[in-house]
Amino acid sequence: MISTDYITAVFLSRKFSSTSHLQPQTPIPPSTQPQPTQHLNPYLLLSPTQITQSQSKTATMLLLQLVLVLGFAMLSQAKMSTDFETHAVGVFEVKDFLIFNVVSTENRDPATRIANRTISFVFADPNANSTIKCEDGWTKSATVDNTPFSYIYCGSGPNSNGFSTFRFKTYENPGKFELQLTHSFSDPTHYPPPYNYVQYFAPATFELECNKLRNSARCMLGGPVRATINQITN
Repeated sequence: MISTDYITAVFLSRKFSSTSHLQPQTPIPPSTQPQPTQHLNPYLLLSPTQITQSQSKTATMLLLQLVLVLGFAMLSQAKMSTDFETHAVGVFEVKDFLIFNVVSTENRDPATRIANRTISFVFADPNANSTIKCEDGWTKSATVDNTPFSYIYCGSGPNSNGFSTFRFKTYENPGKFELQLTHSFSDPTHYPPPYNYVQYFAPATFELECNKLRNSARCMLGGPVRATINQITN
């Protein structure tokens, strides 16, 4: 009968003899092993002076890009002569009206409840290099409203250089209203005769700072308020 010790000895001798012919694996040289990707900060390769110069150039480029974006935005809002159906020759920019030194007042008579109102402002048209003062006064009662919703002349009225007019489109109170403005003048450079007399139109919205008392109000705005041309006739 074969003993247990004999079987164990035979098993172990076969195990060691079956593995004694295996060769150890050759290690991979360190130079050929895959290396983890390294993300270097470019500023670590530069001197402090070079870093400052690089950052300065980056800031300058960003500033130039901002200026270009703002410039294109402003140009996209500008009106050109080709935006209107007129007898204009060539392509040129149609500039906004400018309104300065707006003063609007109201004085109410507590006995009659009649309000005396006034308005005055300076009206400039860069298209004609002209400036004129516009003003008017009127009354408003419970039954009669004399607010100038029809055009009235600025200054002394029409002359050889043309004329400027304005009217109210809306009037809520002395500090909040809308105006419609016009300017007629001769521009033979851009509109050759017989179409040299042109009239520009533009609306403008106003919200003024007011000093109010019980029966009076005085509202002011230095400006300028821009009124974009929306119509040209000639």
